[in-house]
Amino acid sequence: MKKILFLILVYIMSCPVQSQVWEQISTPYDYIYVSLITSMNDDIYVNRFDPKSEKSHNYKYHNNEWVRAEDDTLYEHFGTLYLIEQNANKILTSCREGIFRSFDFGENWVRIEDNKYLGSKVKDFEISNYNYYVVSIAKNELFKLNTDLNDWELVKDVKKDTTLDLYIQGVESNSTHIFAFQQKVNHPVVITDTLEGGLYISNDEGNSWEKTLVDSSLYSLYANDDFLLVSTSFGNIMRSEDNGKTWTTLNIGATVFDYFDDGDRILASSNIHGIIESKDKGKSWQSLKQVPIQSKVYKKDNKYFFLGFGNLVYETSSTFEEINRTNLIFPNSRVSYLYSINDTLLSVGSFNRGVQYSTDSGNSWNTYFPLFENNVEAVSYLRKKDNQVYCKVPYAIYASTDYGKTFVNNFLWGEYLDLLILEDKILLYGNKGHVISKDYGKTFSMIDTTVLKNDYKLFKIAKTKNGDLLAFSQFDGVFKSTDNADTWTKLVDSLPNDTTFLSINDFYEFGENYYAVNYLPPRILKSTDEGKTWESLEIELFKEIQYFYLDMIDENTIILSSYGDGLKGIRISTDQGKTWKQVDNQPPQNHDDPIPFRIIGSFGNYIYATDGPPKFKGQGSLFRTSIEKLGKTTNIESEIERNYLYTYPPYPNPAKSEVKILFYWDINLPMSTDDINIYDLSGKKV
Repeated sequence: MKKILFLILVYIMSCPVQSQVWEQISTPYDYIYVSLITSMNDDIYVNRFDPKSEKSHNYKYHNNEWVRAEDDTLYEHFGTLYLIEQNANKILTSCREGIFRSFDFGENWVRIEDNKYLGSKVKDFEISNYNYYVVSIAKNELFKLNTDLNDWELVKDVKKDTTLDLYIQGVESNSTHIFAFQQKVNHPVVITDTLEGGLYISNDEGNSWEKTLVDSSLYSLYANDDFLLVSTSFGNIMRSEDNGKTWTTLNIGATVFDYFDDGDRILASSNIHGIIESKDKGKSWQSLKQVPIQSKVYKKDNKYFFLGFGNLVYETSSTFEEINRTNLIFPNSRVSYLYSINDTLLSVGSFNRGVQYSTDSGNSWNTYFPLFENNVEAVSYLRKKDNQVYCKVPYAIYASTDYGKTFVNNFLWGEYLDLLILEDKILLYGNKGHVISKDYGKTFSMIDTTVLKNDYKLFKIAKTKNGDLLAFSQFDGVFKSTDNADTWTKLVDSLPNDTTFLSINDFYEFGENYYAVNYLPPRILKSTDEGKTWESLEIELFKEIQYFYLDMIDENTIILSSYGDGLKGIRISTDQGKTWKQVDNQPPQNHDDPIPFRIIGSFGNYIYATDGPPKFKGQGSLFRTSIEKLGKTTNIESEIERNYLYTYPPYPNPAKSEVKILFYWDINLPMSTDDINIYDLSGKKV
């Protein structure tokens, strides 16, 4: 009995304590980028490398979902996939462990010997009716399989007693011929008359070859028993109906990357026209959709799949009219930053997430601005005012004047830390320059005045309630502008005490007082005269912590999360940091990270926290607590059909003073007067 009781106590004590303060809510999702999309036995697979587990995983499209192929031979035997080619029951695959072949639709696999050191990555595969072919990625040599030795041998021209060492780019076959095309090479090879490229044709399973279609720009190849298509990098498609003896040429003004046989039509991906189709065996072509594409097109359940920009998987119908990112997602991705606009939460993160929004305080998320198609960097921050939306990525800014429906991008040198939307301009600033745009982000000019120099390192420019701008320089003091950044005056040469070289990170304004926060070293500065003089708040806790994030709820209430050396955890102060109490003795934690909990903002009556540093990629968790749970009384907030009603001062004595009623609505849902109904306290409609 004592042993049983002891085990029960050990189990109870080892279970995580449920937080009484924090609740876990949903997080935004990331679209997963993959390294490969391929097909086998009419199923579609994608392969992705998981940096956290340092393993590759294959996903199979099944019943409109992507599922881990854990019971599939692809996953069990190969791990990282590089290439798959199939002809009926015969399959070739290259993977991390080498090159394998199967005779029975992938039920059993045999590893091919590699005495020629092809390696596991190859440029192209082809399975003819009689043999297997591979193009090496190192020298672009063409090999075929010696089935007796189960090893590769370099293709030779038996008649000429020479090897086909021709820098081959790709190989295709039909029931009677093998076709291998060569692009132009810029240095001599064994056979000197092949420098200009061309198409090589064999009708005896690669024993002898004839060269035709001498062209230095051959780019891709398609073959069946009825016709042969060869594209060039100059926009031509050359077509033959007699296995390469005679040709007709059609210029489509685009380079074709790959072809896909879709029954009664041929689909192709191109650099100019996107997806194109031919319904007359390649004699004429029509553009279906101008979309960036980085793979072949694959079909499953009347859906078409391909890799688009950023190696994300896209799906569409046979018409290619509407193309969407497929639902291969991380359901819980790390949250870097949160913003709030009219009580709608906005989250920015990795480039494949775009910008997502939540209208229910983080309970659910939807895509607001999708992936910017020509950007592969993470969105650093977002700023919005009325119809203007600006998203900053490293070395570029995306600007919209139609609420985010369309964006234009502008390449920018410099590391800009933040952006301000002013009355007639936008201002970008940072530690390596400051610029202004007066045409909504289309063009920029430098700020370089006799007072505020362009090389001053500005870590924070704040806009006060009366419209003034305060610029905090790391080494050169504090500056002020009262005319929308047209002119500047210097307020102070330096900040007090040991904070001369601070890089101010946050700014708060309560009543007549300003507060400037520096994260390293931890400091809170206060000004009571509109920034002319500053004092450092005496906060003993700052001597015991190394790194921190904080949010000032009001002039006296501070919530702080600390990490690194020294004290860790989340604390709250209601007397400007003089005394502190632990918010939660055991905050929830789902990941073994050095930063277990990080405050990322307070919006409305909620405070949000996440696990992990802001630049960490991967899965994470998002937590929320109300200000009331921290013992702080706030104004009443009512939610009516996704619209928000605030009353100031709070109930129950609204009639004793002036009452303001402010209506806010979802950023995507315009509101008219017909949507507003006002009731008195008895419930009667006014």
